[in-house]
Amino acid sequence: METFTGLKPLTENPFFHSQQKRSADTIRGENIDPPIAEIVSLISSLPYCFSLQSCCGHFIYGNKDLLNTDPVHEIPSDKQITYRIAFIAFCADNSTEGVKLLHEIKSLVNIDPEYIHFGCAEWFWDLQVNSFVLQVVPERYKTCDKIVIYHPEALHIEKIRDELLDQLGLLFKKKMKEIK
Repeated sequence: METFTGLKPLTENPFFHSQQKRSADTIRGENIDPPIAEIVSLISSLPYCFSLQSCCGHFIYGNKDLLNTDPVHEIPSDKQITYRIAFIAFCADNSTEGVKLLHEIKSLVNIDPEYIHFGCAEWFWDLQVNSFVLQVVPERYKTCDKIVIYHPEALHIEKIRDELLDQLGLLFKKKMKEIK
């Protein structure tokens, strides 16, 4: 995220539920990267958060499509790789459940704090208060939307991203069970 910043405190948002409904009306499966579609759906199913934007993280080399989802091990190891960062941006309600969710998501950074960042992006916050971003990108590039890296680091990023997405999916499934 080009305007990535640290976490901001939740503020009052009397329009949260109408914004949540509007978000549900605009987010469609065809606009979501298949590897994260279930997570985005789970986020939007909870009454105290909703999805804003996401990307599963794309590793691009040569003439590959910008939405390439081929595993990194299939990329020739002598190629430079453009990585379009993996991120999930969402809005949380200023409620007990919203605060608890943010705390639990923040703990996922511990998977690899040099590559996973949880905070805010100024341009999201300007459009939607209480918006947060969880992203996978090396610390030295955490304010970039895409970077150029070499194969060994791409393998590491892919591993960290996949573990984060697995843990995030489990967290949101747990949250769904809590509300039923």
